[in-house]
Amino acid sequence: MPKPERKRRTVKVLQQDRINAKAKEEHQEKAHKRATSLYAVEQEKEDGMSAQDVREAVLKDYEWAPSARSIQRYVEKGMAG
Repeated sequence: MPKPERKRRTVKVLQQDRINAKAKEEHQEKAHKRATSLYAVEQEKEDGMSAQDVREAVLKDYEWAPSARSIQRYVEKGMAG
């Protein structure tokens, strides 16, 4: 079976991919910071939101959110926000 011909991607396409990846990474970083800082504040309250509730709130605002367990882990380690 012959190998399919590989086409090189143009410089412009590669550059746009890097720009898009960086924008996505920054967006996810903002969502992560928001989730961990919100969960840390909620933990200080008596009837604060659970990690899953925080995840759903952040997911609604940012359309992406870290897992509930990741949020808990970062707050427990003191790395919120």
